[in-house]
Amino acid sequence: MLLFDYVTVMPNCLNDSLLDMYLSLKEQEVSPALTGYSDNQKTNLEYRKTNWIPIPYDLLQQTQASITSFYNGMLLDKYKQPIKFIEPTQLLHYPVGGEYKEHNDSEDFVHGKLTRVCERDLSILAYLNDDYEGGELELNNFNVTFKPKAGTVICFPSYIEFTHRVYPVTKGNRYTLATWICTYERIYSRPYL
Repeated sequence: MLLFDYVTVMPNCLNDSLLDMYLSLKEQEVSPALTGYSDNQKTNLEYRKTNWIPIPYDLLQQTQASITSFYNGMLLDKYKQPIKFIEPTQLLHYPVGGEYKEHNDSEDFVHGKLTRVCERDLSILAYLNDDYEGGELELNNFNVTFKPKAGTVICFPSYIEFTHRVYPVTKGNRYTLATWICTYERIYSRPYL
């Protein structure tokens, strides 16, 4: 399997009533999203201009259960690894100027050695709206950019090979759900490191 084959794009995954339910939360008070891992998390507006919108506990529990069912029913055959745990889903708001510069979701160089700094194996993004400009998702190492329609889900490994960025939103507001799955073993082996 080629690395890019680990990218999954599924249009029309979320129906209009689900989109409306999550988008109804946008009126809540937001807080700036953080960068970094575990105890090193901080706000860094030069690197990430994104807001977190709280998801009520009951809805969060339903969301987590739905992601588990979605993964087991639609993705397990492709990624071949059972779920160890799922991080709580985040509802993210990118206002005009909102962006997230180049990053990956689980690995970093520590003392010159590529190290897993966060237990994440699969990144899952669900697009709640498409009435904005800019805000494209780029997978840097593949030179591929996505501008998904509302209801689309994109999944890709969280590793350094899948370094990505979100371009600045230039008009409107971009809303996405993001979550990360930790599996018992890596999704693919990396014999060259």
